[in-house]
Amino acid sequence: MILTSLNRYERKKNIPLALEAFAHYVTKGRPATDPVLVIAGGFDPRLEENVSVHRELQERAIELGIADKVVFLRSISNDQRILLLEHTKVLLYTPENEHFGIVPVEAMYMGCIALACNSGGPLESVADGQTGFLMPPNSEVWGKKITEILNGPKD
Repeated sequence: MILTSLNRYERKKNIPLALEAFAHYVTKGRPATDPVLVIAGGFDPRLEENVSVHRELQERAIELGIADKVVFLRSISNDQRILLLEHTKVLLYTPENEHFGIVPVEAMYMGCIALACNSGGPLESVADGQTGFLMPPNSEVWGKKITEILNGPKD
């Protein structure tokens, strides 16, 4: 089972939300399969923010006890993006108050369920409860939604 976060390695993209929600799912959601979270996106080694954010994300994955279940792809080609989305069940789109953002649209087109913050562009592109879910940027809420999507509702 693959979950994916496609973003540039920038603090404003709120990628720790994806790590923390995934950790919640892994530790409390009792996954039936061995899930993997793929963090993929634009990375430029010349930009200090990209380098430091990548390092912080790796450290956070270790702290959360999920480092062995997280794959970091720092830069991917368009073909790799398509292949990844073809095999992704849930896309985690974590930026708050982001402009339109093409990532959730691409993911939904490829059949992924998009989880996005309930602000900014996703309010226009994600049909809440139909093509994805709009939620507050709270890792526990996201983790529970991931569990519901991948394991089915409790009742």
